[in-house]
Amino acid sequence: MIRLLVVEDEKVIRNGLLRHVKWEQCEVDEVRAAANAEEAYAICRDFMPDIITSDIRMPGSDGITLCRRLREEFPDTEIIFITGYADKEYLMAAIDLHAVRYIEKPVQITAYQEAVQEAVQLIRQVRRREEAAFHVLFRNASADSFHLNWKLNHTIGLLHLKGQADLYALKEQLQSPLKPIFLKYGMRLLMEVFPDNLLGFLFDSGHLDLKKAQLAEISHVICACVADKGSWFLTFGTTGSGKDCLVRSWQEAYYAQKALSYTGWNHVLYAGDTEPQNPPCL
Repeated sequence: MIRLLVVEDEKVIRNGLLRHVKWEQCEVDEVRAAANAEEAYAICRDFMPDIITSDIRMPGSDGITLCRRLREEFPDTEIIFITGYADKEYLMAAIDLHAVRYIEKPVQITAYQEAVQEAVQLIRQVRRREEAAFHVLFRNASADSFHLNWKLNHTIGLLHLKGQADLYALKEQLQSPLKPIFLKYGMRLLMEVFPDNLLGFLFDSGHLDLKKAQLAEISHVICACVADKGSWFLTFGTTGSGKDCLVRSWQEAYYAQKALSYTGWNHVLYAGDTEPQNPPCL
């Protein structure tokens, strides 16, 4: 799935892009729009766009400032700038942010679509690399019989432990207390240790769409096991089927880890949450 956010303060241009761009032809699945940087930033916290097309000069915070801020939280988001000002300063800023294109007004729909298609191809390339890396990272002795069926639902979770905790020992410790939950819901689990003190969870829930209630049960067990190990932070991506959804779940869980800077330790962050949750075991 490819998500795109149009940020444009001029209503005529904003609505014109929404109505006249052939989004399906561009392989864009979901499109939202914002009239200014503040509105765009609020949307991005939940929407997590893969592509942002932004006007540069807008009332309030400009498009450059917006995209710099968003790049800190969503570094893989592709950016396309739109402006009526052929200014070298803005051109250099676009280059600095590795923007896909720099489009001048009046916007030509054909040029806009070409830029979006180029961004989509870049995203596809990144996702193929991430998918390959994902398989390598989760390939271990316990994974021999864990063959991914893309028609079934999968969810990614990431546990960050502060300090030099033994994640390999924790991985073994979690197997037994989590087993009743997996038997209850007919789930499978694959765990792997990642760099930077991260323990990754790949949940295979079959045809069950894991909701926050089921994830809270899993969180309860995990948090109980790490309660005596110091500070921790647990995040989950969304549940879905297909390769794109699995990569998306990984990205959501991984980027949600950046929320630690303002949430603090010992919290759980589920996909779609704007505020961290206190686990029931604390």
